[in-house]
Amino acid sequence: MNNVFLLSSANEHTYTFIDSLINEFSISADEIVVFLYDSDDASNFLFPDILSNVRVLYKSDSSIYEILRNSKTVTISSLNPENSKVVVDFNESGCLEYRKLCVRITDDEVDRWVENFESHSKLTISSKSLIDHNVLTVLDSVENFLCLDRPWGDLLRKILRRDINVINATPFGRVIPDPFVYEIFDGVVRKSALRQLDKESLVRVLLFTKPHPISNSMIILRRFAKELLFMKRQNSPKKIEFLVWKRRRIRHPIYFLIKFLCFVLARAKGFRIEFCEISPLPKESYLLTLYRCQYLILQSRGGLGAAFEFFRHGGQVIVESDSLNSEVFDNFPTENIVHASNKFKYIKYLMDDRVNNLERYFETNRGLARCAVEVARKEYRKKYKKFYG
Repeated sequence: MNNVFLLSSANEHTYTFIDSLINEFSISADEIVVFLYDSDDASNFLFPDILSNVRVLYKSDSSIYEILRNSKTVTISSLNPENSKVVVDFNESGCLEYRKLCVRITDDEVDRWVENFESHSKLTISSKSLIDHNVLTVLDSVENFLCLDRPWGDLLRKILRRDINVINATPFGRVIPDPFVYEIFDGVVRKSALRQLDKESLVRVLLFTKPHPISNSMIILRRFAKELLFMKRQNSPKKIEFLVWKRRRIRHPIYFLIKFLCFVLARAKGFRIEFCEISPLPKESYLLTLYRCQYLILQSRGGLGAAFEFFRHGGQVIVESDSLNSEVFDNFPTENIVHASNKFKYIKYLMDDRVNNLERYFETNRGLARCAVEVARKEYRKKYKKFYG
C-alpha cells in the first residue's frame, strides 16, 4: 500500500517536504506516490532531482483513482481553495476516504483561520482568509493533521470545535530547496560570511523575518531606546546595525522620532547605531543576509522557516515569551533561543560584546542547535514511521 501525496509542482515546499520525509525521517521512497494536480508533465518541475526517486503522476493520469482506493494514506501540504477542490472531487468520485487524509499544517494558514474565527466566532467563507466551500468541507471531515501539537494542534481543536488526531511532528525545511545549492551555501558561503562579519566589528540584528506593520517595529525600538537610557556606557559594542524591512511609505512621525532618539542615546553611550533598510530578497540573497546577522528578533507568529534556518546556522533567536513562536521553539531547548519576558529585557543581549572569536562562537551554537534538532528528529521519525509505515 502506498502513501499518496497530492501536491503542487509550482510550490517549493513540495520538494523540501518529500526530500525531508525520505532523507531525514526514513520514509521509503518506494512507498511514496506524488500526484501533481497542477502539472501535465515534468517540464515545469522546480527541482526535478528531488522527485527522481519517487513515482510521480500528473493530473491527466487516470491511474490515480485506483491508487487512491488502495492507498494507506493521502497527504496534502497546506490547505487552500486549489488543493481542497482536488480532495473534494476525489472524495465525491469515491476513490478517497477522509479517514485516510492528512493535512500538513503551516503557521500561515492557521494564522488566517484564527483571525477568521475570532472575527466571526466560527470559520466562514473569506477570500482574504483563503477559505471557500471546499476548504470548509475538508476541515469538517479530515481527522489527521501533521503539525506540532503545541501550538497548532491546540488552535485547530479550538477553531474546529472537535477532537482531531495530531501527528506531533514537523518536517525540517530549508530556505533554499535545491539540496546541492544549499550545501554550497551552508558550507563555503556561510563560513565566508562569518569571516566578513568578524572583520566588521559590529552587532547586526535582523528585525523580523519579513515585512511587518510599522507599529510592531516601533514597539521593539521604543523598548530598545528605553534600555539605552539606563544602560552603562562601558558595556556597549562599537556599533549596532538593525536590518529593517523597507516600506513604500512611512507616514508615522513617532517612528522617525524613536529612531532619532536611538541615535542620540547611542552616541551618549559611546557607540553608533544604524538602521539599514532591506527589500524582499531572492532566496539566495536572503540566506546570505541571515548568515550576516548575529541576532534575529523574531515576530510573535509566522516566519518559522527562516527562523529555524537562522537557529541551525548558530545565530541567536530572540522570541517573546508566551507567543506562538515561543511555543514552537520550546521543542528545541538550547542557549541559542532566548525566550524574552514581556518587558523585553533581552535587549541587553544586543549590548554584549564578549565574543572574541565570532566563527568559533557560531560553530559552538551550531553544534548545540544540531544536538537539539537531532533529539527532535529521532522523536519525529517514530511518529512519521507510525503514520506512514
